[in-house]
Amino acid sequence: AKINPTDGKLVVSRYSSGINVEGDGRTWRPGAISRGMKFDFSPDHKHVLASGMDGVDIWRYPAGDHVGSISRKGEYISTAALDPSGSMLITASEGGAVTLYRFSGLEKVAEAKVDGQALSAGLSPDGQSVLASSSAGYARLWDKSLSRVIADLGPHEGSVYRARFSPDGKRVVTASQDRTAAIWNATTGKLIYRLVGHKGVIGDATYSPDGRWIATASIDTEARIWDAMTGELASILSGHADTVQSVEFDTAPVTTGEIKIRTTSSDGTLRTWLFATSTQALVRAAKRSVPRCLTPSQRARYFLPAAPPSWCITGPGLEREVDPAKWKPKWPYEMPPWREWLAALNRGGTPPLPKDNY
Repeated sequence: AKINPTDGKLVVSRYSSGINVEGDGRTWRPGAISRGMKFDFSPDHKHVLASGMDGVDIWRYPAGDHVGSISRKGEYISTAALDPSGSMLITASEGGAVTLYRFSGLEKVAEAKVDGQALSAGLSPDGQSVLASSSAGYARLWDKSLSRVIADLGPHEGSVYRARFSPDGKRVVTASQDRTAAIWNATTGKLIYRLVGHKGVIGDATYSPDGRWIATASIDTEARIWDAMTGELASILSGHADTVQSVEFDTAPVTTGEIKIRTTSSDGTLRTWLFATSTQALVRAAKRSVPRCLTPSQRARYFLPAAPPSWCITGPGLEREVDPAKWKPKWPYEMPPWREWLAALNRGGTPPLPKDNY
């Protein structure tokens, strides 16, 4: 299950029957896949690409019309992904094949192989490199024609379930059975950092849209957020009751220092988390989450100034709003005298504090 960030709707894949979209009464039926269906969105979120046993199916989103199929009878296709330009499609097969197609017409262009099973595949942001991960403990980089190997990223001590490029294409993150994720130089293939701390297999890893953060998902029921530049742990997202199957960042630009992160789990739930990227952002999030502010008498009890902070009266984030009618105060500062007091204070006056009725 995933949420399409363009409209916020939940999209669910059924094992063999097809795709269901929240609010759409239809089931989008596959033309090639017989079972084991999983899916992802294209980079522009305008297509749904499903892979599974016997092939690949593609639908236009949100219309739901079936764009086409790639038939691969007898093969389990573990991944199907579009490049950012929408012109090329890459698939990974558990038979080890990594296959490149021209999206228009779904014409096969090139194919290469990895040792073991090919578990994920993708194209670089500029479309000049191809990346695939393998059950043989490494990820492999090729040029865009799949004719030349650029580098093998590894080894990991176990399958590499996922490999993804950073948004600028200069780095790659891998997620492995050996309970580590790793960051690699996409030009030289050299290891930069290992991300160590999960207590179980890591099945997914991805970069934030600005490239500053990496999120990992593990069988240990946790997702973790890491600083992509230093490899340091930034946060642990704990609360699922079973394996965290996938993790993704919201694609909305980071403007306030807060990022939404979504996780799906074998416990049957999808969760949305708010990650604060700075102390200031954490303070803003805390202000929004508290249900009330302290009364003046409570403030005195804790040796705080008698006057409440302005955000308790204006509402968090509205401290610079000059129109009191647009304020959204916290309890117990909803009454008109408090609005009038702050408005007078903002005009340069020295009004007395309203009476504390609590």
